[in-house]
Amino acid sequence: TLFDYYLDWKSKEFVPWKKLLPPFRFDNDKMFYEIIAPSDNSVKYGYLISSLVKRGRHMIFCCSPGIGKTTLIQQTYRNSLQSSFTKSDMNFSSYTNNQQVLDLFYDKEKFVKREKGKLSTTLFKPMIIFIDDLNTPQLEVFGA
Repeated sequence: TLFDYYLDWKSKEFVPWKKLLPPFRFDNDKMFYEIIAPSDNSVKYGYLISSLVKRGRHMIFCCSPGIGKTTLIQQTYRNSLQSSFTKSDMNFSSYTNNQQVLDLFYDKEKFVKREKGKLSTTLFKPMIIFIDDLNTPQLEVFGA
C-alpha cells in the first residue's frame, strides 16, 4: 500500500520504509522493555512522531496493546527530539483525578511562573507532554 513507502526528496521516488532500517544490535546492558528490534513500522512511526512534534502539531498515537508505543515514543524522543524539547510523562488510568493532572503543571522542577497566570519550562525549551495509557478519568463527586 501507499503507507509502505516514503517520498525520497532527492531521488523524487517512493522508497520502501524497509530501506531505512538500521542494523539491529542486541545490547545486554538495556532492560528488556527498552529494546526495539527495528521494523519498517518503528521507522515509519518514529519519523512521523518526530516530524509532527518538530512542526508543533498535536497527535494521538494509537495502536493495539503490546505493540511498543511507549518504548517507541521514548526512543524517538532520545534519538531526535531531546536536544530541542523537554518532556514530561504522565500515566493515566481509570483512577486519574483532576488534581493529579494539575500537579504536573505545578512541578517546580519542570515549570516556573513567568507572568501572572503563565508558566514556562525551566529549560526554556518547548515541552512535550506524553500521556501514556489515555483512559477515561474517574468521575468526581459532582460528575465533572
